[in-house]
Amino acid sequence: MGARPQNLIRHWRTQRGLTQDQLATALDTTAASVSRWESGDQEISVSVLGKIASILDVEVVELLGVHFSRAPQIRVTAMPADTNPYGGVFGGWLMAQMALGAGSLASREGKGKAVVVSATDFAFPGAMQVDDELSVYCAIATTGTTSLTITAEAIARERNGEAETKVAQGTFKFVLLNDVNKPRAVNAAALSANH
Repeated sequence: MGARPQNLIRHWRTQRGLTQDQLATALDTTAASVSRWESGDQEISVSVLGKIASILDVEVVELLGVHFSRAPQIRVTAMPADTNPYGGVFGGWLMAQMALGAGSLASREGKGKAVVVSATDFAFPGAMQVDDELSVYCAIATTGTTSLTITAEAIARERNGEAETKVAQGTFKFVLLNDVNKPRAVNAAALSANH
């Protein structure tokens, strides 16, 4: 299931001084599609949403109106073993920490097993140092029939101070599974938790 960010696309498009026609041309689509997205009459795939965010020079979470809880899903310290051959913290390690945080939220909200089926829209806007503390903040962006799409943001805080840097962001899609590893409805997860 796609997202319905509606007026936020219109807001950012007009902030950037673009018409629906100009945005449509940049996306290689029609102005009618842009109009349907802005009115909420048509869903937007996560990949198209990423392209819109790039054109409008905003983050996907801004188009979705997602506000991260300031309580991190996980917090961990980068160690020397987490570095790449050049001495920086390995991007794959950052992605893994974000997946763990997003998975924790998916399992908790889905009331059971949730497996990642895609990871998209990754960006690494800042650098993290060994010994920095990483906090991963997550929010549910969209809910599908059997899936949860979760945005994750990774913030590094220097070990001996308060300076923070956003070091990564991305989107994960999880499918909820039943006891025999078949997809189950998101609604069923909430209902079974209440019984």
